[in-house]
Amino acid sequence: MLDPTVLTLASSGATALVTAAGTDAWSGLRTAFVRWVARGGPQAEGEAEDRLDHTANVLRAAAAEELGRVRLQEEAVWRDRIETALRALDETQRAEAVEGLGKLLAEFAGTATARPASVEIGGDVSVRTGHSSIAIGVISGGQPQIGTPRKPDPAQG
Repeated sequence: MLDPTVLTLASSGATALVTAAGTDAWSGLRTAFVRWVARGGPQAEGEAEDRLDHTANVLRAAAAEELGRVRLQEEAVWRDRIETALRALDETQRAEAVEGLGKLLAEFAGTATARPASVEIGGDVSVRTGHSSIAIGVISGGQPQIGTPRKPDPAQG
């Protein structure tokens, strides 16, 4: 069984992949993720490339009214693939892979750091469960507080 922190990181990786598909960030993230998945194995590299290309094509082909559902499906697929890849590793390899995934996300999707009891992610975070979603901008300090946001400074637009 994977640590909840690792599961969260896998979910963040899946979201980053699906979010980047079709954007300027896609090429760099795709290349880095292929290296992360394959760890130098040419067969695994080819399979990862094919799967990532499939995801990009499915998202590109989705009708506007279906895009949200397709994105959620693709995120679930990638979350499962990342979790499966991590489960297949021994403890030492898994720790190295988690660190590598955190660095990959830091480079292409804000910052992410995995620790035994938490995951820290800098940048925008989207958390989706079932039929609801939460977008987190900035939370600092102790417990997050939900309330009315401050009115932006007029200079900010």
